[in-house]
Amino acid sequence: MGLSRGKPRCIRHSRALGRDSSAAQQQEKDQVSPIGLGEALLQGIVRCAEHGRSLFTQYGSRQRREGGAVVRVAEYRCQSSRDRAEAHCLSIRALQFDAVIEAEVLAALTPHALESLDEAVCEAVREHEALRRTREADLRRADAIVAEAERTYEQTLANQKHAKERLFERWDEALAQRAALRDADRRHPLIPPVGLEANERVDLQHWRTHLPSLCRHPRVSPAQRKRIVRTVRA
Repeated sequence: MGLSRGKPRCIRHSRALGRDSSAAQQQEKDQVSPIGLGEALLQGIVRCAEHGRSLFTQYGSRQRREGGAVVRVAEYRCQSSRDRAEAHCLSIRALQFDAVIEAEVLAALTPHALESLDEAVCEAVREHEALRRTREADLRRADAIVAEAERTYEQTLANQKHAKERLFERWDEALAQRAALRDADRRHPLIPPVGLEANERVDLQHWRTHLPSLCRHPRVSPAQRKRIVRTVRA
């Protein structure tokens, strides 16, 4: 995930949660940063698009929340060391940036609308029926070829030895091809697609409705939220 100088709120390829240059990607693969103990959602995985280095996560300021609790506020910075006095090319408060990424994560995790699922099932049924008709037509054609080969062989006079041999080979080949089709049909049966049951539709709708509140539930720890982000990003 990369940020450009002067564009701290710019998310590159947001659906993929930011895919930077190949070098940065390889570096991320080689080194997995710890998730950290604080609330910063992107600690260890957000990068500067210009320098290709991970942003430091610093908890330098404080904020009073509802109820009077005072908490440290995270900030992402691009600088070559953890010295806050050093010049840096960008800095952004994690609270604002994390909200954007959280929305992207929820969008990635939210199941498709029921209407889209129904359309997908209908399309799968059409494809299944087309394949079934194709297989049935292939078997009927194979049956017809076998019957024709057998009839031609039986109608050929016995004294036509060489012709009978050739016709028998053709008949035998037709039988083998039909057997291969039937064997393939047995080994790879067409399983009709199944739509959602009524109770599954209710459960899915419930999940879609309550997913955002579940992710923000007080009992969901910052570490759990970070693992969700890293899982989706992977």
